[in-house]
Amino acid sequence: MKSEYYLKNKERILERSASKMQFSDYLSCIYFALCFWEPYLNTLIGSVTKYFLLIIIAVMLFEKKYISLKWIHLGIVGWAVLRAVTVFEVGVNEIVETSWMSMIGMVLYFVVITGSIHCERFIDYLIYSCWLSSSLVCIASLFFSQPYRENYSTRMVLTIMGAQVDPNNEAGLKLFAFIISVAFIIIKQRYKWVYIIMTLISVYAILLTGSRGGFLGFATAGIALFFCFAKSVSIFKKIGIVILAGILLFTILYVVKTYLDADIFNRLFDTSTYGNGSNRTEIWSNYIPLFYHNVLFGSGWGSYWGYGGKYTVCHNTFLDVLTETGIFGFLFLMIPIFFLAHKNFKYKNTIAFALITSEMVVSFFISSLGKRTFWLPIIISALTYFEEKRNEEESEKLIGD
Repeated sequence: MKSEYYLKNKERILERSASKMQFSDYLSCIYFALCFWEPYLNTLIGSVTKYFLLIIIAVMLFEKKYISLKWIHLGIVGWAVLRAVTVFEVGVNEIVETSWMSMIGMVLYFVVITGSIHCERFIDYLIYSCWLSSSLVCIASLFFSQPYRENYSTRMVLTIMGAQVDPNNEAGLKLFAFIISVAFIIIKQRYKWVYIIMTLISVYAILLTGSRGGFLGFATAGIALFFCFAKSVSIFKKIGIVILAGILLFTILYVVKTYLDADIFNRLFDTSTYGNGSNRTEIWSNYIPLFYHNVLFGSGWGSYWGYGGKYTVCHNTFLDVLTETGIFGFLFLMIPIFFLAHKNFKYKNTIAFALITSEMVVSFFISSLGKRTFWLPIIISALTYFEEKRNEEESEKLIGD
């Protein structure tokens, strides 16, 4: 329900929000950039980013004055509430202790940032922030990568003062650089050589992690980019995109075959080595019965921790949601996500569509509910969709007038 303040000052609030970048918008751009370095920052200076996020939320609420809630917000908030309520049944376990603040912060931030009105440049600035920060991660990994946990020579990850990121999660972080670079090759008129070089570096950096989930996410991103661009151009440009895709693919294969370590190459491309997916099938088969304990509402937040004597996460975000919150929680969370993917494809928002689809593929192999690789694409997709809807409504209003 709209507040009396909003009703009296609606035009001024919307005009101010839509006309220029505000302080909270710049803070959000900084936060998006920091997300790619959060694990390393936590090691160096502690978990300061979660407090920075709370500051952004407070400043944005103060500046924007009004938050417009849509059914998408209610769905995701409904999932979060259902997940939180289950704690009364299962109690506080290690999963709840380590992830409750992250969940509350990201869900609240999602509602506030996507429910606010921003100037048109805001989304572009967010995407540039992601591209720049993700690209720096890719470049740094070329020089400072070490075997994951010092034991997995086929899984090389960026290591800073001993801090490392799970290879699948790091591959997800690097996907931003790949997706945005490829899109910029086609969209931007200047500095195409920068985006071409960054595309090659990001592909190599993604494969360097030895992440099969990241590899599938990379393949999904390439397919999503191709079909989204092909959908929006003439037949002649379609031919040009096919030629460009062929040249990029050939160059990528050459770089990978020439420079990627042979053991990492075999891990990714020799399907006979996939086996049970790094014990994932064993973990999944152990946790699936939890879903059947309470099909509708799930077995509770973190209920899989210690189940069957296994103290490990599900390594599958979708299984996480099903075991914790059942079918209702799954629908609350996933319907908005798949709706946003569909709408961004419809509106030809190439970057948003490629990000959300590829990161959902990566999420199939990691527990990502508390990870920024899960939430940033959702936020970007929601922002681009709501912006398109507002433009549509304004156009219809002008035609009506």
